Amino acid sequence: MEWHDAESVTLFLWPFLLFAVALALVVAIARQMSDGAVTSQIGAAVLAMLAKPALIHFQPGAIDHHNAQIDLLLALILFTLQIERSAIKATLAGLAASLSLAIGLEMLPAIAAISVARSGAFYMAWRARRATSRSVRDGAGGIIARIRIGTASAAGAGVTCL
Repeated sequence: MEWHDAESVTLFLWPFLLFAVALALVVAIARQMSDGAVTSQIGAAVLAMLAKPALIHFQPGAIDHHNAQIDLLLALILFTLQIERSAIKATLAGLAASLSLAIGLEMLPAIAAISVARSGAFYMAWRARRATSRSVRDGAGGIIARIRIGTASAAGAGVTCL
């Protein structure tokens, strides 16, 4: 195989492989967001294949940084959806964002929007947990107070347990 042939194969395969990765990530995101509904996964894949503005970056001969950034942004979205499951997912989300920014700053607004949205979700979950723990604490405090009052009144009446 000559140099020219290898370059021709690379010009075709590189965008094709990155497009396959993008489609796999879109399907994984759809699966995550729809709790595994097959129709949403198929619909997401079809819409991704028909998205003309993004498809120009995956055409044969398109050896460019934009297609890799699209894949990294999709990976960031997938890992961000799964971030509460493990520290590894959080690490991979940070790695995808860092690699995308190392390639180029074009995706900075999208990465910032994802970060702000995820921070808001963390804050809302924290507030919900705080409100739940507060109501549990108040409920438990009321039960403990009733037990103490009942114990004190029984002791004051001279009642003993056998």
